[in-house]
Amino acid sequence: MILTLPPSAGPADYLAACTSLGSPPGGRLLLVGEDPAIRRALREGGFALGATAADVIVGLPGCDRADIRRALTAIPRSDVVHAAVREPFVGVVALHKSGTNLVAALMRALGYTVSGEGTGPSPYPGGLWEKNEADYLPTLGPGSAYLVHSLPMPTVGGPLQYPRPLFSLWCENDFPVIYHYRDPRAVILSLIRYLLKQNVSGGFTGLPFHTMYARVLRSLPTGERRLTHAIDNLDSYLTWSFRDNAWLLDHPGVLTTSYETLVGARGGGGDHERDLAVAQLMVTLGISGDPADMARRAYDPLARTFSQGRAYGWVDEFSEEHLLRFRRRHSDILERYGYPERGR
Repeated sequence: MILTLPPSAGPADYLAACTSLGSPPGGRLLLVGEDPAIRRALREGGFALGATAADVIVGLPGCDRADIRRALTAIPRSDVVHAAVREPFVGVVALHKSGTNLVAALMRALGYTVSGEGTGPSPYPGGLWEKNEADYLPTLGPGSAYLVHSLPMPTVGGPLQYPRPLFSLWCENDFPVIYHYRDPRAVILSLIRYLLKQNVSGGFTGLPFHTMYARVLRSLPTGERRLTHAIDNLDSYLTWSFRDNAWLLDHPGVLTTSYETLVGARGGGGDHERDLAVAQLMVTLGISGDPADMARRAYDPLARTFSQGRAYGWVDEFSEEHLLRFRRRHSDILERYGYPERGR
């Protein structure tokens, strides 16, 4: 459970919140930050302070939320009490075919109105989200999450010298950004299925790249040949997706998530890992609630582009030759994103 208190919370508020999660005198607390009055109130309330195997992590007023997340990583099944204001706007970078519907559904479960690429048609006639982003972003009110498939770092004098409007807005305002990705081998396989119309809707977005490459894939006689062709010919696609956005992995204001982490046991992952990732996100955004409950709402096999939705399903379809071909061409992506050569 994550309990968020108002910034004005005092000793009595912290004591009441911690008592609701763990009854003294057995409750063990790990305090993050310093506040002598709150520390004294919790100790006098019968809690054991400073426990490394804490039942509750307590973020004291003014502490860094990153320190709370680090404590959660060390003690992943702890509850959290901290003082924070709910973030009114969130930017989400979800790589193409990385599970856009999954992360969008999670943001909705957390109480945000979600729009942007992969979430439905642009409200502007005849245009893509990217084309109309400059007009659309200023219309978003509090409680909004805006999603893009790519947010490359613009370079002076280069092909990316003009940033996306979301990038400019981020430069001017301090809001959290979530970077969501997936094993690139699963992404390639998901793209193949998508272009072969093997998803819930039975169709795909008619972008020129999608239309033309779908014709190529349909001309190949076997799934093995299609996969080999995609590994050998989608370098620019993987660059646009993984390489151009890798800078986000090092940005201190970005929280990273992955499909393998968020999908949970129903999708071939793990529920404890999923719940920890959602708890980290809730701490970042200043949201109260049960991470497991939030996460369960996000996995939707009825989503428009859903195919198989398995975190490691690609492993059964990559032969040794496919693994070797991918490693030779794209080993830098696997290394940068921390994916093992064989998937687990």
